[in-house]
Amino acid sequence: AVFEVTPKQVVLRPSVRGVCTCTNHFCSEEVKPEKAAALFHSDERLDILDKARGAKGKLGVEDVHKYLHAVNQGELTLQTMIFDPVNLRLHLAFGKMPSSGGELRTIDLAPLFTGEARAAD
Repeated sequence: AVFEVTPKQVVLRPSVRGVCTCTNHFCSEEVKPEKAAALFHSDERLDILDKARGAKGKLGVEDVHKYLHAVNQGELTLQTMIFDPVNLRLHLAFGKMPSSGGELRTIDLAPLFTGEARAAD
């Protein structure tokens, strides 16, 4: 699911056919503005990401990475994240921009959900 957060409310937007996509605008009826600004080509980028739902077979991390790179905003793409809820992993690229063109680093989230993670001293 995607959480669309405003100062006044939080709206849960469920996945569609097992895929969650988001860019720089609200999609939920409860929070999307009547007339949205066309900043960052957000609508067009979301349309490209939504094509992932029609892909044949199961999408892998590299498949999703390619979709994200296809909609990058050049120097404005500071970070690229792929959440893998089944395996409790986060794949993250940052540093050289666009980050979507960089190497993904994998962070194991399981310790956070099993209580094994410890706070830094």
